[in-house]
Amino acid sequence: MTHLKLALAALGVAATIAPAAIAAPVSNGEIRIETADLNLNSAADANKLVARIREAAVRICNDHNSAVRYQDCSNQIVADTVAKLQIPALGVAYRDIYKDEPRLASR
Repeated sequence: MTHLKLALAALGVAATIAPAAIAAPVSNGEIRIETADLNLNSAADANKLVARIREAAVRICNDHNSAVRYQDCSNQIVADTVAKLQIPALGVAYRDIYKDEPRLASR
């Protein structure tokens, strides 16, 4: 895995693998995140990826007017992405930061 793509869908979020640059915006509310420089078995690099996912989520959710809705949006994108990727070190990093399990949003 060398890249990650985040997208805000109509009723939720999606995370898939795709080529691109670090946090580069693309069409349709998608942001691609570079992961080639990370060892995702490393706790330090897993923490870096959680931070990159969070930065991308903040950019995606920036259009929400309400601070609560914005926070919910960005938190759910991070949780969904980490849950979908199923990378053990990433899950540990998420739990350390958010003090919760990464879960997919119910649709």
